[in-house]
Amino acid sequence: MEEAKNLDLFLDLNYLTESSLFKIKDVNESTNKLLEEYKEIAINQVIQNFGLDKILNIYKDGGNVTTLHNFKNAVFSDDESKEKYNIMQAHKKKLDRSYYDRNVFKKNKDGALELVSMNVKNIREFSAKLTNEEISQIGDTIKIKPNDNSQKSKNKINVKVSDAAKNQIYSITNDNKKSRGKLKDGYNREHILSVEKTNKSNYQVEHINSIKSLSQNHAFNLFFTHDEQSIFVNSNDNITFITSDSNQSKGQLGPSEWGNKINKDGRSNIERFNKREEDIKFQENRSNERLRTETKEKARRYYTQKTMKASFSSGAKMGMKEMLGMLLYDLQNEFFKEMKYYFNNFKNFHKNKVKWQELTLCFSRIKDKVFNRAKSYFVGFSTGFISGFLGNILTVIINTFKTTYKRLARLIGETFNGVVKSVKLLLTAENDETKYKEAVKVFTATVIGALGGIMTESLITYLRTTPFSIFAELIGATVGGILTGMTVATAMYMIDDFKGFIESLKGIFSKDKYSQEELKAKFDELLSKIDEEYTIILKRIRREYLKLNELTMNAFNMELSATERFANTIDYASAMNVQEEKIVRNSKEIDDFFLN
Repeated sequence: MEEAKNLDLFLDLNYLTESSLFKIKDVNESTNKLLEEYKEIAINQVIQNFGLDKILNIYKDGGNVTTLHNFKNAVFSDDESKEKYNIMQAHKKKLDRSYYDRNVFKKNKDGALELVSMNVKNIREFSAKLTNEEISQIGDTIKIKPNDNSQKSKNKINVKVSDAAKNQIYSITNDNKKSRGKLKDGYNREHILSVEKTNKSNYQVEHINSIKSLSQNHAFNLFFTHDEQSIFVNSNDNITFITSDSNQSKGQLGPSEWGNKINKDGRSNIERFNKREEDIKFQENRSNERLRTETKEKARRYYTQKTMKASFSSGAKMGMKEMLGMLLYDLQNEFFKEMKYYFNNFKNFHKNKVKWQELTLCFSRIKDKVFNRAKSYFVGFSTGFISGFLGNILTVIINTFKTTYKRLARLIGETFNGVVKSVKLLLTAENDETKYKEAVKVFTATVIGALGGIMTESLITYLRTTPFSIFAELIGATVGGILTGMTVATAMYMIDDFKGFIESLKGIFSKDKYSQEELKAKFDELLSKIDEEYTIILKRIRREYLKLNELTMNAFNMELSATERFANTIDYASAMNVQEEKIVRNSKEIDDFFLN
Protein backbone atom coordinates (compact mmCIF):
# COMPACT_ATOMS: atom_id res chain seq x y z
CA MET A 1 0.00 0.00 0.00
CA GLU A 2 1.21 3.47 -0.82
CA GLU A 3 2.43 5.47 2.18
CA ALA A 4 -0.21 7.93 3.40
CA LYS A 5 0.74 11.53 2.87
CA ASN A 6 0.47 14.17 5.57
CA LEU A 7 -2.54 16.39 4.82
CA ASP A 8 -0.51 19.58 5.26
CA LEU A 9 2.15 18.32 2.87
CA PHE A 10 -0.54 17.18 0.41
CA LEU A 11 -2.22 20.58 0.48
CA ASP A 12 1.09 22.40 0.22
CA LEU A 13 2.27 20.40 -2.77
CA ASN A 14 -1.01 20.37 -4.65
CA TYR A 15 -3.01 23.44 -3.72
CA LEU A 16 -0.95 26.11 -1.98
CA THR A 17 1.71 26.69 -4.64
CA GLU A 18 -0.17 29.62 -6.11
CA SER A 19 -1.04 31.27 -2.80
CA SER A 20 0.96 34.09 -1.30
CA LEU A 21 1.45 32.30 2.01
CA PHE A 22 4.53 30.13 1.46
CA LYS A 23 7.06 30.49 -1.38
CA ILE A 24 9.61 27.86 -0.36
CA LYS A 25 8.87 25.75 -3.44
CA ASP A 26 9.07 28.82 -5.67
CA VAL A 27 12.48 29.61 -4.23
CA ASN A 28 13.66 26.05 -4.91
CA GLU A 29 12.30 26.10 -8.45
CA SER A 30 13.86 29.45 -9.35
CA THR A 31 17.13 28.44 -7.70
CA ASN A 32 17.24 25.16 -9.60
CA LYS A 33 16.36 26.93 -12.83
CA LEU A 34 19.28 29.34 -12.45
CA LEU A 35 21.69 26.56 -11.48
CA GLU A 36 20.57 24.46 -14.45
CA GLU A 37 21.27 27.41 -16.75
CA TYR A 38 24.74 27.78 -15.20
CA LYS A 39 25.39 24.06 -15.70
CA GLU A 40 24.31 24.16 -19.35
CA ILE A 41 26.46 27.22 -20.07
CA ALA A 42 29.52 25.69 -18.38
CA ILE A 43 29.24 22.38 -20.23
CA ASN A 44 28.67 24.12 -23.56
CA GLN A 45 31.72 26.34 -23.06
CA VAL A 46 33.93 23.35 -22.24
CA ILE A 47 32.64 21.43 -25.27
CA GLN A 48 33.14 24.39 -27.60
CA ASN A 49 36.50 25.70 -26.34
CA PHE A 50 38.20 22.34 -25.87
CA GLY A 51 36.56 20.60 -28.80
CA LEU A 52 34.57 22.30 -31.53
CA ASP A 53 36.63 25.51 -31.77
CA LYS A 54 39.79 23.48 -32.32
CA ILE A 55 38.18 21.07 -34.78
CA LEU A 56 36.35 23.66 -36.88
CA ASN A 57 39.14 26.30 -36.66
CA ILE A 58 36.67 29.16 -36.99
CA TYR A 59 38.87 32.01 -35.80
CA LYS A 60 42.37 33.06 -36.78
CA ASP A 61 44.64 36.07 -36.46
CA GLY A 62 43.57 38.74 -38.93
CA GLY A 63 40.21 37.11 -39.64
CA ASN A 64 39.44 34.95 -42.65
CA VAL A 65 40.41 37.44 -45.39
CA THR A 66 43.88 38.94 -45.82
CA THR A 67 43.25 42.69 -45.96
CA LEU A 68 45.76 45.20 -47.33
CA HIS A 69 46.43 46.44 -43.79
CA ASN A 70 47.25 42.93 -42.58
CA PHE A 71 49.27 42.16 -45.72
CA LYS A 72 51.51 45.14 -44.97
CA ASN A 73 51.97 43.81 -41.42
CA ALA A 74 52.69 40.23 -42.54
CA VAL A 75 49.46 38.79 -41.10
CA PHE A 76 47.93 36.28 -43.49
CA SER A 77 44.64 34.41 -43.61
CA ASP A 78 45.58 32.05 -46.45
CA ASP A 79 48.64 30.53 -48.11
CA GLU A 80 48.13 32.45 -51.35
CA SER A 81 48.62 35.87 -49.76
CA LYS A 82 51.54 34.56 -47.71
CA GLU A 83 53.24 33.33 -50.89
CA LYS A 84 52.72 36.74 -52.54
CA TYR A 85 54.32 38.44 -49.56
CA ASN A 86 57.30 36.07 -49.64
CA ILE A 87 57.80 36.84 -53.34
CA MET A 88 57.79 40.56 -52.49
CA GLN A 89 60.47 40.03 -49.85
CA ALA A 90 62.59 37.98 -52.24
CA HIS A 91 62.42 40.75 -54.87
CA LYS A 92 63.32 43.31 -52.22
CA LYS A 93 66.62 41.50 -51.71
CA LYS A 94 67.23 40.68 -55.36
CA LEU A 95 64.83 41.73 -58.10
CA ASP A 96 63.95 39.15 -60.74
CA ARG A 97 62.66 41.39 -63.54
CA SER A 98 61.48 38.45 -65.62
CA TYR A 99 58.86 37.62 -62.96
CA TYR A 100 56.95 40.75 -64.06
CA ASP A 101 58.37 41.45 -67.52
CA ARG A 102 57.17 38.41 -69.46
CA ASN A 103 54.89 37.24 -72.23
CA VAL A 104 51.42 36.41 -70.95
CA PHE A 105 49.35 33.63 -72.50
CA LYS A 106 45.81 32.40 -71.96
CA LYS A 107 43.60 29.74 -73.49
CA ASN A 108 41.05 30.95 -76.02
CA LYS A 109 37.54 29.51 -76.41
CA ASP A 110 38.97 26.73 -78.62
CA GLY A 111 41.40 25.71 -75.89
CA ALA A 112 44.50 26.96 -77.76
CA LEU A 113 47.08 29.23 -76.11
CA GLU A 114 47.03 32.87 -77.23
CA LEU A 115 49.43 35.71 -76.53
CA VAL A 116 47.65 38.49 -74.60
CA SER A 117 50.64 40.66 -73.61
CA MET A 118 54.24 40.92 -74.87
CA ASN A 119 57.39 41.35 -72.83
CA VAL A 120 59.79 44.28 -73.33
CA LYS A 121 62.00 42.43 -75.85
CA ASN A 122 59.06 41.77 -78.14
CA ILE A 123 57.58 45.24 -77.59
CA ARG A 124 60.84 46.78 -78.77
CA GLU A 125 61.06 44.49 -81.79
CA PHE A 126 57.50 44.86 -83.09
CA SER A 127 57.16 48.58 -82.30
CA ALA A 128 60.37 49.15 -84.27
CA LYS A 129 59.02 47.14 -87.23
CA LEU A 130 55.77 49.13 -87.20
CA THR A 131 57.63 52.46 -86.82
CA ASN A 132 60.03 51.60 -89.66
CA GLU A 133 56.99 50.41 -91.62
CA GLU A 134 58.56 47.03 -92.21
CA ILE A 135 55.12 45.65 -91.37
CA SER A 136 51.75 47.38 -91.43
CA GLN A 137 50.02 45.18 -88.89
CA ILE A 138 50.49 42.28 -86.48
CA GLY A 139 49.49 38.91 -87.92
CA ASP A 140 47.25 36.35 -86.23
CA THR A 141 50.30 34.13 -85.79
CA ILE A 142 53.80 35.50 -85.20
CA LYS A 143 57.24 34.42 -84.06
CA ILE A 144 58.31 35.92 -80.75
CA LYS A 145 61.16 35.65 -78.30
CA PRO A 146 60.14 33.36 -75.42
CA ASN A 147 60.29 34.17 -71.73
CA ASP A 148 63.91 33.40 -70.91
CA ASN A 149 65.53 34.74 -67.79
CA SER A 150 69.02 33.75 -68.95
CA GLN A 151 68.56 35.57 -72.28
CA LYS A 152 70.75 32.93 -73.96
CA SER A 153 68.03 31.48 -76.13
CA LYS A 154 67.80 33.08 -79.58
CA ASN A 155 65.19 30.69 -80.92
CA LYS A 156 61.74 32.15 -81.55
CA ILE A 157 58.43 30.37 -81.11
CA ASN A 158 55.23 30.54 -83.15
CA VAL A 159 52.24 31.83 -81.18
CA LYS A 160 48.69 32.93 -81.86
CA VAL A 161 48.09 36.59 -81.09
CA SER A 162 44.96 37.87 -79.35
CA ASP A 163 43.37 41.25 -80.03
CA ALA A 164 44.63 42.41 -76.63
CA ALA A 165 48.27 41.81 -77.60
CA LYS A 166 47.76 43.54 -80.95
CA ASN A 167 46.18 46.56 -79.26
CA GLN A 168 49.08 46.66 -76.80
CA ILE A 169 51.65 47.09 -79.60
CA TYR A 170 49.46 49.39 -81.73
CA SER A 171 48.80 51.72 -78.77
CA ILE A 172 52.44 51.89 -77.69
CA THR A 173 53.60 52.57 -81.25
CA ASN A 174 50.91 55.12 -82.13
CA ASP A 175 51.41 57.03 -78.87
CA ASN A 176 55.11 57.53 -79.59
CA LYS A 177 55.60 57.43 -83.39
CA LYS A 178 56.60 60.73 -85.01
CA SER A 179 57.14 59.53 -88.55
CA ARG A 180 58.72 56.66 -90.39
CA GLY A 181 61.73 55.49 -88.40
CA LYS A 182 61.23 58.22 -85.78
CA LEU A 183 59.88 58.04 -82.20
CA LYS A 184 59.19 60.82 -79.71
CA ASP A 185 61.16 60.84 -76.48
CA GLY A 186 58.56 60.16 -73.78
CA TYR A 187 60.13 62.70 -71.38
CA ASN A 188 60.73 65.35 -74.04
CA ARG A 189 58.20 65.13 -76.86
CA GLU A 190 60.24 67.61 -78.94
CA HIS A 191 63.23 65.28 -78.96
CA ILE A 192 63.20 62.67 -81.73
CA LEU A 193 64.62 59.15 -81.38
CA SER A 194 65.88 57.26 -84.39
CA VAL A 195 64.67 53.67 -84.73
CA GLU A 196 66.94 52.73 -87.60
CA LYS A 197 68.81 49.48 -87.24
CA THR A 198 72.12 51.34 -87.09
CA ASN A 199 70.90 53.25 -83.99
CA LYS A 200 69.72 50.33 -81.87
CA SER A 201 71.43 51.64 -78.72
CA ASN A 202 70.06 55.15 -79.18
CA TYR A 203 66.87 54.51 -77.17
CA GLN A 204 65.38 52.07 -74.68
CA VAL A 205 61.93 50.96 -73.58
CA GLU A 206 61.05 52.78 -70.33
CA HIS A 207 58.74 51.52 -67.57
CA ILE A 208 57.21 54.72 -66.18
CA ASN A 209 56.35 53.01 -62.88
CA SER A 210 59.50 50.97 -62.53
CA ILE A 211 59.38 47.21 -62.05
CA LYS A 212 61.33 47.62 -58.80
CA SER A 213 58.79 50.06 -57.34
CA LEU A 214 55.85 47.90 -58.44
CA SER A 215 57.48 44.81 -56.93
CA GLN A 216 57.30 46.57 -53.52
CA ASN A 217 53.78 47.94 -53.97
CA HIS A 218 51.63 46.00 -51.47
CA ALA A 219 48.30 46.65 -53.18
CA PHE A 220 49.76 45.74 -56.59
CA ASN A 221 51.03 42.42 -55.24
CA LEU A 222 47.95 41.51 -53.18
CA PHE A 223 45.08 42.47 -55.49
CA PHE A 224 46.59 41.70 -58.91
CA THR A 225 47.08 38.18 -60.20
CA HIS A 226 50.48 37.30 -61.62
CA ASP A 227 49.24 37.69 -65.21
CA GLU A 228 47.53 41.00 -64.39
CA GLN A 229 50.79 42.30 -62.93
CA SER A 230 52.71 41.52 -66.13
CA ILE A 231 49.95 42.98 -68.31
CA PHE A 232 50.03 46.28 -66.39
CA VAL A 233 53.85 46.46 -66.29
CA ASN A 234 53.99 46.35 -70.11
CA SER A 235 50.76 48.23 -70.85
CA ASN A 236 50.74 51.28 -73.14
CA ASP A 237 50.10 53.58 -70.13
CA ASN A 238 53.25 52.34 -68.38
CA ILE A 239 55.54 52.12 -71.44
CA THR A 240 57.31 54.89 -73.32
CA PHE A 241 60.67 55.37 -75.09
CA ILE A 242 63.56 57.51 -73.84
CA THR A 243 67.26 57.90 -74.53
CA SER A 244 69.47 55.09 -73.31
CA ASP A 245 71.61 57.23 -71.00
CA SER A 246 68.61 58.71 -69.17
CA ASN A 247 66.99 55.28 -68.83
CA GLN A 248 70.13 53.84 -67.26
CA SER A 249 70.33 56.82 -64.90
CA LYS A 250 66.71 56.56 -63.78
CA GLY A 251 66.86 53.09 -62.21
CA GLN A 252 63.91 52.45 -59.86
CA LEU A 253 63.08 56.11 -59.21
CA GLY A 254 59.75 57.61 -60.19
CA PRO A 255 59.86 60.02 -63.19
CA SER A 256 59.44 63.26 -61.17
CA GLU A 257 61.78 62.11 -58.42
CA TRP A 258 64.40 61.22 -61.00
CA GLY A 259 63.90 64.44 -62.99
CA ASN A 260 64.34 66.69 -59.93
CA LYS A 261 67.33 64.78 -58.53
CA ILE A 262 70.40 67.02 -58.31
CA ASN A 263 73.69 65.63 -59.62
CA LYS A 264 77.22 66.35 -58.41
CA ASP A 265 77.58 69.12 -60.98
CA GLY A 266 74.59 70.93 -59.45
CA ARG A 267 72.24 70.24 -62.34
CA SER A 268 68.99 68.30 -62.15
CA ASN A 269 68.47 65.30 -64.39
CA ILE A 270 65.93 67.35 -66.38
CA GLU A 271 68.71 69.80 -67.24
CA ARG A 272 71.41 67.18 -67.66
CA PHE A 273 69.44 64.94 -70.05
CA ASN A 274 67.43 67.67 -71.76
CA LYS A 275 63.97 66.60 -70.53
CA ARG A 276 60.78 68.60 -70.04
CA GLU A 277 59.06 68.64 -66.66
CA GLU A 278 55.55 68.86 -68.15
CA ASP A 279 56.17 65.79 -70.34
CA ILE A 280 57.53 63.85 -67.38
CA LYS A 281 54.48 64.75 -65.26
CA PHE A 282 52.12 63.84 -68.10
CA GLN A 283 53.61 60.35 -68.43
CA GLU A 284 53.75 59.85 -64.66
CA ASN A 285 50.15 61.01 -64.09
CA ARG A 286 48.86 58.81 -66.90
CA SER A 287 50.55 55.71 -65.52
CA ASN A 288 49.57 56.45 -61.91
CA GLU A 289 45.95 57.11 -62.86
CA ARG A 290 45.69 53.75 -64.60
CA LEU A 291 47.38 52.05 -61.66
CA ARG A 292 44.92 53.68 -59.23
CA THR A 293 41.92 52.78 -61.38
CA GLU A 294 42.96 49.15 -61.83
CA THR A 295 43.90 48.81 -58.17
CA LYS A 296 40.43 49.99 -57.10
CA GLU A 297 38.72 47.61 -59.52
CA LYS A 298 40.82 44.65 -58.50
CA ALA A 299 40.56 45.48 -54.78
CA ARG A 300 36.76 45.56 -55.12
CA ARG A 301 36.83 42.22 -56.91
CA TYR A 302 39.27 40.76 -54.38
CA TYR A 303 37.29 41.81 -51.31
CA THR A 304 33.95 40.82 -52.82
CA GLN A 305 35.08 37.33 -53.82
CA LYS A 306 37.19 36.64 -50.75
CA THR A 307 34.70 38.09 -48.27
CA MET A 308 31.72 36.23 -49.69
CA LYS A 309 33.63 32.94 -49.82
CA ALA A 310 35.02 33.40 -46.31
CA SER A 311 31.64 34.56 -44.94
CA PHE A 312 29.85 31.49 -46.27
CA SER A 313 32.62 29.30 -44.87
CA SER A 314 32.57 31.11 -41.52
CA GLY A 315 28.77 30.94 -41.41
CA ALA A 316 28.80 27.22 -42.11
CA LYS A 317 31.42 26.61 -39.41
CA MET A 318 29.58 28.74 -36.85
CA GLY A 319 26.34 26.98 -37.75
CA MET A 320 28.02 23.59 -37.30
CA LYS A 321 29.46 24.77 -34.00
CA GLU A 322 26.01 25.78 -32.74
CA MET A 323 24.33 22.62 -34.02
CA LEU A 324 27.02 20.22 -32.81
CA GLY A 325 27.27 22.04 -29.48
CA MET A 326 23.54 21.58 -28.88
CA LEU A 327 23.68 17.97 -30.07
CA LEU A 328 26.69 17.04 -27.91
CA TYR A 329 25.18 18.73 -24.88
CA ASP A 330 21.89 16.86 -25.30
CA LEU A 331 23.70 13.57 -25.89
CA GLN A 332 25.83 13.80 -22.76
CA ASN A 333 22.91 15.14 -20.71
CA GLU A 334 20.52 12.36 -21.74
CA PHE A 335 23.29 9.75 -21.55
CA PHE A 336 24.08 10.54 -17.91
CA LYS A 337 20.38 10.61 -17.02
CA GLU A 338 19.77 7.19 -18.56
CA MET A 339 22.95 5.69 -17.12
CA LYS A 340 22.03 6.98 -13.68
CA TYR A 341 18.63 5.31 -13.99
CA TYR A 342 20.18 2.11 -15.37
CA PHE A 343 22.78 1.65 -12.64
CA ASN A 344 20.38 2.66 -9.87
CA ASN A 345 18.09 -0.18 -10.97
CA PHE A 346 20.84 -2.57 -12.04
CA LYS A 347 20.28 -4.93 -9.10
CA ASN A 348 16.64 -5.32 -10.08
CA PHE A 349 17.62 -6.76 -13.47
CA HIS A 350 18.11 -10.40 -12.45
CA LYS A 351 18.92 -11.84 -15.89
CA ASN A 352 21.58 -10.83 -18.38
CA LYS A 353 18.93 -10.74 -21.07
CA VAL A 354 16.91 -8.23 -19.05
CA LYS A 355 20.03 -6.16 -18.38
CA TRP A 356 20.79 -6.02 -22.09
CA GLN A 357 17.17 -5.19 -22.95
CA GLU A 358 17.08 -2.37 -20.40
CA LEU A 359 20.39 -0.99 -21.70
CA THR A 360 19.03 -1.12 -25.23
CA LEU A 361 15.92 0.73 -24.08
CA CYS A 362 18.11 3.40 -22.46
CA PHE A 363 19.94 4.04 -25.72
CA SER A 364 16.66 3.95 -27.62
CA ARG A 365 15.24 6.66 -25.35
CA ILE A 366 18.38 8.75 -25.84
CA LYS A 367 18.02 8.42 -29.61
CA ASP A 368 14.32 9.32 -29.53
CA LYS A 369 14.87 12.40 -27.37
CA VAL A 370 17.71 13.62 -29.60
CA PHE A 371 15.69 13.02 -32.78
CA ASN A 372 12.73 14.86 -31.28
CA ARG A 373 14.97 17.92 -31.01
CA ALA A 374 16.23 17.71 -34.59
CA LYS A 375 14.32 20.84 -35.59
CA SER A 376 16.00 22.87 -32.85
CA TYR A 377 19.42 21.75 -34.12
CA PHE A 378 18.67 23.04 -37.61
CA VAL A 379 17.35 26.29 -36.13
CA GLY A 380 20.62 26.52 -34.19
CA PHE A 381 22.55 25.98 -37.42
CA SER A 382 20.68 28.78 -39.21
CA THR A 383 21.22 31.15 -36.29
CA GLY A 384 24.91 30.28 -36.16
CA PHE A 385 25.23 30.66 -39.94
CA ILE A 386 23.77 34.17 -39.92
CA SER A 387 25.95 35.29 -37.02
CA GLY A 388 29.08 33.75 -38.57
CA PHE A 389 28.33 35.34 -41.96
CA LEU A 390 27.74 38.84 -40.54
CA GLY A 391 30.55 38.53 -37.99
CA ASN A 392 33.04 37.70 -40.74
CA ILE A 393 32.01 40.77 -42.77
CA LEU A 394 32.50 43.00 -39.71
CA THR A 395 35.87 41.37 -39.02
CA VAL A 396 37.01 42.11 -42.59
CA ILE A 397 35.94 45.75 -42.24
CA ILE A 398 37.84 46.13 -38.95
CA ASN A 399 40.93 44.45 -40.42
CA THR A 400 41.14 47.04 -43.19
CA PHE A 401 42.54 49.46 -40.60
CA LYS A 402 43.42 47.34 -37.53
CA THR A 403 44.51 43.73 -37.20
CA THR A 404 42.15 41.60 -35.15
CA TYR A 405 43.91 38.75 -33.46
CA LYS A 406 42.26 35.41 -32.86
CA ARG A 407 40.58 36.21 -29.53
CA LEU A 408 39.16 39.50 -30.80
CA ALA A 409 37.86 37.72 -33.90
CA ARG A 410 36.20 35.19 -31.59
CA LEU A 411 34.70 38.02 -29.51
CA ILE A 412 33.23 39.64 -32.63
CA GLY A 413 31.82 36.33 -33.86
CA GLU A 414 30.34 35.34 -30.50
CA THR A 415 28.88 38.82 -29.97
CA PHE A 416 27.17 38.63 -33.35
CA ASN A 417 25.94 35.17 -32.44
CA GLY A 418 24.35 36.55 -29.28
CA VAL A 419 22.89 39.53 -31.11
CA VAL A 420 21.31 37.35 -33.80
CA LYS A 421 19.78 35.06 -31.19
CA SER A 422 18.43 38.02 -29.21
CA VAL A 423 17.01 39.72 -32.31
CA LYS A 424 15.32 36.46 -33.21
CA LEU A 425 13.68 36.38 -29.77
CA LEU A 426 12.76 40.04 -30.07
CA LEU A 427 10.98 39.52 -33.38
CA THR A 428 8.99 36.59 -32.05
CA ALA A 429 7.67 38.51 -29.03
CA GLU A 430 3.91 39.02 -29.20
CA ASN A 431 3.45 42.07 -26.99
CA ASP A 432 5.21 45.39 -26.53
CA GLU A 433 6.26 44.67 -22.96
CA THR A 434 8.09 41.54 -24.03
CA LYS A 435 9.66 43.33 -26.98
CA TYR A 436 11.11 46.05 -24.77
CA LYS A 437 12.41 43.44 -22.36
CA GLU A 438 14.05 41.52 -25.19
CA ALA A 439 15.60 44.74 -26.55
CA VAL A 440 17.18 45.34 -23.15
CA LYS A 441 18.47 41.77 -23.24
CA VAL A 442 20.12 42.40 -26.62
CA PHE A 443 21.96 45.45 -25.34
CA THR A 444 22.88 43.88 -22.01
CA ALA A 445 24.15 40.63 -23.51
CA THR A 446 26.28 42.51 -26.06
CA VAL A 447 27.87 44.78 -23.44
CA ILE A 448 28.56 41.93 -21.02
CA GLY A 449 29.96 39.82 -23.86
CA ALA A 450 32.34 42.60 -24.89
CA LEU A 451 33.48 43.18 -21.30
CA GLY A 452 33.86 39.44 -20.82
CA GLY A 453 36.10 39.28 -23.88
CA ILE A 454 38.34 42.02 -22.49
CA MET A 455 38.56 40.28 -19.11
CA THR A 456 39.29 36.96 -20.81
CA GLU A 457 42.15 38.59 -22.73
CA SER A 458 43.60 39.90 -19.46
CA LEU A 459 43.25 36.49 -17.81
CA ILE A 460 45.10 34.78 -20.66
CA THR A 461 47.87 37.38 -20.47
CA TYR A 462 48.22 36.74 -16.74
CA LEU A 463 48.22 32.95 -17.12
CA ARG A 464 51.13 33.21 -19.55
CA THR A 465 53.27 34.45 -16.65
CA THR A 466 52.44 31.37 -14.54
CA PRO A 467 53.43 27.68 -14.77
CA PHE A 468 50.18 27.18 -16.72
CA SER A 469 51.47 29.26 -19.65
CA ILE A 470 51.28 26.29 -22.06
CA PHE A 471 47.54 26.02 -21.47
CA ALA A 472 46.93 29.73 -20.91
CA GLU A 473 44.69 30.22 -23.92
CA LEU A 474 42.61 27.09 -23.35
CA ILE A 475 42.14 27.67 -19.62
CA GLY A 476 41.62 31.42 -19.96
CA ALA A 477 39.15 31.15 -22.83
CA THR A 478 37.16 28.43 -21.07
CA VAL A 479 37.05 30.07 -17.63
CA GLY A 480 36.36 33.47 -19.17
CA GLY A 481 33.67 31.98 -21.39
CA ILE A 482 31.98 30.23 -18.47
CA LEU A 483 32.05 33.33 -16.25
CA THR A 484 30.86 35.56 -19.08
CA GLY A 485 28.09 33.12 -19.97
CA MET A 486 26.99 32.85 -16.34
CA THR A 487 26.99 36.64 -16.01
CA VAL A 488 24.87 36.96 -19.14
CA ALA A 489 22.47 34.27 -17.88
CA THR A 490 22.22 36.02 -14.50
CA ALA A 491 21.55 39.37 -16.15
CA MET A 492 18.89 37.86 -18.40
CA TYR A 493 17.31 36.18 -15.38
CA MET A 494 17.28 39.49 -13.48
CA ILE A 495 15.64 41.24 -16.42
CA ASP A 496 12.94 38.58 -16.57
CA ASP A 497 12.24 38.47 -12.84
CA PHE A 498 14.32 40.58 -10.47
CA LYS A 499 12.33 39.47 -7.42
CA GLY A 500 12.71 35.84 -8.41
CA PHE A 501 16.46 36.36 -8.84
CA ILE A 502 16.84 37.68 -5.29
CA GLU A 503 14.89 34.70 -3.98
CA SER A 504 17.13 32.39 -6.04
CA LEU A 505 20.21 33.85 -4.39
CA LYS A 506 18.63 33.25 -1.01
CA GLY A 507 17.99 29.68 -2.05
CA ILE A 508 21.62 29.21 -3.13
CA PHE A 509 23.42 30.88 -0.22
CA SER A 510 21.05 30.25 2.71
CA LYS A 511 20.42 26.89 4.38
CA ASP A 512 17.55 28.20 6.53
CA LYS A 513 14.86 29.48 4.20
CA TYR A 514 13.01 31.34 6.94
CA SER A 515 13.87 32.47 10.47
CA GLN A 516 11.71 31.51 13.45
CA GLU A 517 10.14 34.98 13.45
CA GLU A 518 9.28 34.69 9.74
CA LEU A 519 7.76 31.24 10.27
CA LYS A 520 5.65 32.50 13.19
CA ALA A 521 4.45 35.45 11.10
CA LYS A 522 3.57 33.14 8.23
CA PHE A 523 1.76 30.78 10.58
CA ASP A 524 -0.28 33.63 12.07
CA GLU A 525 -1.12 34.78 8.56
CA LEU A 526 -2.21 31.26 7.69
CA LEU A 527 -4.47 31.02 10.74
CA SER A 528 -6.15 34.30 9.85
CA LYS A 529 -6.90 33.09 6.35
CA ILE A 530 -7.42 29.37 6.96
CA ASP A 531 -11.15 29.40 6.31
CA GLU A 532 -10.72 31.27 3.05
CA GLU A 533 -7.98 28.91 1.89
CA TYR A 534 -9.91 25.76 2.82
CA THR A 535 -12.93 27.06 0.93
CA ILE A 536 -10.79 27.65 -2.16
CA ILE A 537 -9.19 24.22 -1.79
CA LEU A 538 -12.48 22.36 -1.38
CA LYS A 539 -14.04 24.14 -4.36
CA ARG A 540 -11.02 23.24 -6.47
CA ILE A 541 -11.15 19.60 -5.36
CA ARG A 542 -14.87 19.45 -6.11
CA ARG A 543 -14.40 20.97 -9.59
CA GLU A 544 -11.64 18.50 -10.43
CA TYR A 545 -13.67 15.57 -9.08
CA LEU A 546 -16.77 16.53 -11.11
CA LYS A 547 -14.68 16.98 -14.24
CA LEU A 548 -12.94 13.61 -13.87
CA ASN A 549 -16.25 11.92 -13.00
CA GLU A 550 -17.86 13.33 -16.14
CA LEU A 551 -14.97 12.14 -18.30
CA THR A 552 -15.12 8.68 -16.70
CA MET A 553 -18.86 8.33 -17.26
CA ASN A 554 -18.53 9.38 -20.90
CA ALA A 555 -15.66 6.99 -21.51
CA PHE A 556 -17.62 3.98 -20.22
CA ASN A 557 -21.15 4.99 -21.28
CA MET A 558 -22.42 1.93 -23.16
CA GLU A 559 -25.36 3.91 -24.56
CA LEU A 560 -22.96 5.86 -26.75
CA SER A 561 -21.57 4.52 -30.01
CA ALA A 562 -18.15 2.87 -30.08
CA THR A 563 -16.73 5.83 -32.00
CA GLU A 564 -17.98 8.32 -29.40
CA ARG A 565 -16.70 6.21 -26.50
CA PHE A 566 -13.31 5.90 -28.22
CA ALA A 567 -13.06 9.70 -28.61
CA ASN A 568 -14.06 10.12 -24.95
CA THR A 569 -11.34 7.70 -23.82
CA ILE A 570 -8.76 9.91 -25.56
CA ASP A 571 -10.00 12.94 -23.58
CA TYR A 572 -9.99 10.83 -20.41
CA ALA A 573 -6.40 9.68 -20.97
CA SER A 574 -5.22 13.25 -21.59
CA ALA A 575 -6.94 14.46 -18.42
CA MET A 576 -5.19 11.69 -16.46
CA ASN A 577 -1.80 12.96 -17.71
CA VAL A 578 -1.04 9.91 -19.86
CA GLN A 579 1.95 10.68 -22.10
CA GLU A 580 0.89 11.76 -25.58
CA GLU A 581 2.94 9.07 -27.33
CA LYS A 582 1.21 6.36 -25.25
CA ILE A 583 -2.36 7.44 -26.13
CA VAL A 584 -3.86 5.42 -29.00
CA ARG A 585 -5.91 7.60 -31.34
CA ASN A 586 -6.96 5.35 -34.24
CA SER A 587 -7.43 1.71 -35.26
CA LYS A 588 -3.91 1.41 -36.63
CA GLU A 589 -2.40 2.49 -33.31
CA ILE A 590 -4.70 0.00 -31.52
CA ASP A 591 -3.42 -2.82 -33.76
CA ASP A 592 0.17 -1.71 -33.17
CA PHE A 593 -0.41 -1.68 -29.41
CA PHE A 594 -1.85 -5.22 -29.18
CA LEU A 595 0.11 -6.91 -31.97
CA ASN A 596 3.60 -5.54 -31.35
